[in-house]
Amino acid sequence: MDVERLKDFVVLADELHFGRTARRRLTSPQSLSRRVSDFERDLGVRLFERTSRRVALTPAGTTLLPRARRVVTELESFDADARLVAAGRAGQLRAMYSAGTGKLAGELIRRLHVERPAVDVVLEQAFSGPINDAVLEGSADVGIVHDVAGPGVASLVLCSERRELIALPPSHRLATVDVVVPADLDGETIVYAEPAGSPREPDLGPWRADGVTVTVRYERVLSEAEYLDRVGAGLGLLPVRPSTARRNQRDDVVFRPFGGEATEVFDFLVWRLGNDDPLVTSFVEMVRSTLVSAGRGVSAGA
Repeated sequence: MDVERLKDFVVLADELHFGRTARRRLTSPQSLSRRVSDFERDLGVRLFERTSRRVALTPAGTTLLPRARRVVTELESFDADARLVAAGRAGQLRAMYSAGTGKLAGELIRRLHVERPAVDVVLEQAFSGPINDAVLEGSADVGIVHDVAGPGVASLVLCSERRELIALPPSHRLATVDVVVPADLDGETIVYAEPAGSPREPDLGPWRADGVTVTVRYERVLSEAEYLDRVGAGLGLLPVRPSTARRNQRDDVVFRPFGGEATEVFDFLVWRLGNDDPLVTSFVEMVRSTLVSAGRGVSAGA
């Protein structure tokens, strides 16, 4: 069925005047009359009684009009929704975030909902490795990670911070020192999350230098709280960022300053390279503009 002729029917039923209807439909009265006649012929039913003085709905036209209005309204709503989707202002965004980036993810999603309230967000937490994999495979649209997978993943630096604190149990020998230095860590165990797949040695920076040797204990964790549970249980020490300490004040863990050269860590927004989905593109641009307006450095890579 020709949707435009259905719109002709609805507008003419409102106006009951060919001249006014033609102006609303951006056509001539003669052309409108022909279109309505063709529509009636195709339907096999007369919708209007027409004389030189008046236009009126037939009983059949009166019966069909409510259904025609609903169809036209639905089509107009569909057109509006399609335009929002094409502009990246509606749809579903599948987002993932790694341990410790929940606050950052929340900030970005709240901003997205303010600017694009028609967007639905599905949020899931995982390790950085699986997040990169999900983005590459297309099961996630965007992710916030500590490590970028490499080829095929585009990235944007969201923030950086140094691990300049050490988390340890209150009963530990270093719990009361003013500053923990690398030499203090000789013989200690450092807790790290077990990477996806084959375990790899994390970058422990200068703690391996000058005769300092540490043991790495891998733990299967997904959250900062689980990291610190291991510390509280006495399974090892944990180098952390100041923001991690602020978010996780608890009586079974203390945080001491680290006096060595602290490792700088980054949080990245990642998405699949070449993904031209309008919602993903607009979300990345929103994040980029948020960083710029906040005066934070922005760098991107692939």
